[in-house]
Amino acid sequence: MKLFLRFLFVLFLISCKKTESLSGNIQYEKEIENLTKLGKDAIVKIEEVNKIKINDSFSPVFVEKSELIKDLNKNKKNEEFFLVIKGWAIDPQENKPLSKLFIKVNNTLFKAEYGIVRKDVLDENISKSGFECKIPVSEFGFLPRQISVICINSKKNGYYENNDILWISVVEKKIKSFNNLKILENIDYCLDTINDSLVYKITNKLSIDSSKTRFLSFSGWATDPEYSDLAGGVYIIFDETNVFQALYGLKRIDVAEHFNKPQYMYSGFSCLVPVEKIGKGKHSLKLYILNSDYTGYYVAKQKFIVEIY
Repeated sequence: MKLFLRFLFVLFLISCKKTESLSGNIQYEKEIENLTKLGKDAIVKIEEVNKIKINDSFSPVFVEKSELIKDLNKNKKNEEFFLVIKGWAIDPQENKPLSKLFIKVNNTLFKAEYGIVRKDVLDENISKSGFECKIPVSEFGFLPRQISVICINSKKNGYYENNDILWISVVEKKIKSFNNLKILENIDYCLDTINDSLVYKITNKLSIDSSKTRFLSFSGWATDPEYSDLAGGVYIIFDETNVFQALYGLKRIDVAEHFNKPQYMYSGFSCLVPVEKIGKGKHSLKLYILNSDYTGYYVAKQKFIVEIY
């Protein structure tokens, strides 16, 4: 129940700031409501989230609570924790810096500091294209979120909207090794699909044509029945050593209704694994599921051989 109570606490914090957030969001929305939405995307590169380097846009970013940035809140009465997103963006039509940039999370706009000088850019016309956006964790929450970027163009008569460009998830812990954790005997879970194919229809072997498929996608749900709580996380394991952390905390109304437990509402998981990171040949596939207090993990009974050719 610990995670569910924490989630309720986050919702409480969000509701306390509702008026402040809503007014800020309305103000930012008014800045773009009379502008023309431009047909193409801005050129945007997110490079860093809380000092975690971003190598690609399809791998989710997991930020541990200990990695959150601590700072004074707006009223300077107490400390607050933030996600800090950094990168650069330019106007693709004018090849110039933009006018303004916002990060959009869960239909809320957060204004970024834009125009930061980038010393790595030699072209002076676009050197002031860096941005930094601070998002309070009390407003971001502890569920996986997709972020979008909205930019007002250099002429200030239109805006670009780059939707769902990166997943970010704030997690209690990032497990670097399972060696010191106990192996559990009981976890409720279901791996529903692999590459949109229902798992119960898949035999022990899954064949992937690497010329046609760039990613392996997994989806399902998991809970910790011992504490009637959410699991601590889900990991996809190839060949015992190649570990991919799944996004955990996705909405699963069906699971909450089936068990008649509202705390299971956000027990869903998904994982996107680049085929090139696995390599051609036959590979073993397992699921590890953490318990809610991160002291142990369950090895899913379902095991597959994935052959990539």
